[in-house]
Amino acid sequence: MENKNCLEFSYLTLDNECVAIHYGFKDDNKIYYYIPVYSKKMKKNLSLGSILLYNIITYYKERGIKEFDFMRGNEAYKFDWTDAVSMNYDLTINKN
Repeated sequence: MENKNCLEFSYLTLDNECVAIHYGFKDDNKIYYYIPVYSKKMKKNLSLGSILLYNIITYYKERGIKEFDFMRGNEAYKFDWTDAVSMNYDLTINKN
């Protein structure tokens, strides 16, 4: 996947310490927000996720990416960052 340039890796440092990381995917039109990780030590005092997320969105918006996909889940913070929601549905077809 790295050879196809479809991995997204971003990080945030504070005082030379890595305090937040995001590992995700990308294509020509969309960023897929997959695994964000934050420092437990710093999380209580700062909104590290919001800072990193803002920087990821800004970086790719400046490069012409049109869509940011939070992927699955209905965590409250995801709705703070969007004005449109797409839903995934499961469909089971039983053969009689």
